[in-house]
Amino acid sequence: TAMENARLFDGEQRRAEQFRVISEVGRHITSILDVDGLMDEIVRLIKETFGYYVVGISLIEGEELIVKAGSGPPFDDPEFQPPRVTVGGEGITGWVAGAGEPVLVHDVSQDPRYIPLSSGAKTRSELSVPLKIKEAVIGVLNVESDQLNAFDQSDLAVLQSLASQAAIALENARLYEDVKSRLSQVIALQ
Repeated sequence: TAMENARLFDGEQRRAEQFRVISEVGRHITSILDVDGLMDEIVRLIKETFGYYVVGISLIEGEELIVKAGSGPPFDDPEFQPPRVTVGGEGITGWVAGAGEPVLVHDVSQDPRYIPLSSGAKTRSELSVPLKIKEAVIGVLNVESDQLNAFDQSDLAVLQSLASQAAIALENARLYEDVKSRLSQVIALQ
């Protein structure tokens, strides 16, 4: 009974810390109005806070899902070019972008959709969630671990909450940049 209580207590402490971080990250990212800076900050904060091996944000452009920001070993190489995938087609993230549903993969070697980011990738498990504005998927938030079975339903809930906040912050930053651009055009015409 004591061991079970200790395990439950540890689990509750982990969940409380995760939700504290969700709140903190949410407050921080809503104040950034530069789209590129916002994406860089989101992946940095998630990687540092949760210690994931790789964190990436990809956005839909036409029929492709393009990695826009990332943190982790492949992204440390300035020559690294992440693969582009087709929405609804290639890769776990491509599938998530097309289906609009999250995917938790305990062992990527057992999932035929898995495409390694680079030849030296040490990814063993992956968790991808869609970035949505209303019901429209605008991209994917993806985290990877170099450990098997690294993610559970608690991680899924946390990442979905972070993805919701990130999507709203991205939409706000895009709208701000659009208004700023239009205002500059009006001023130039005067």
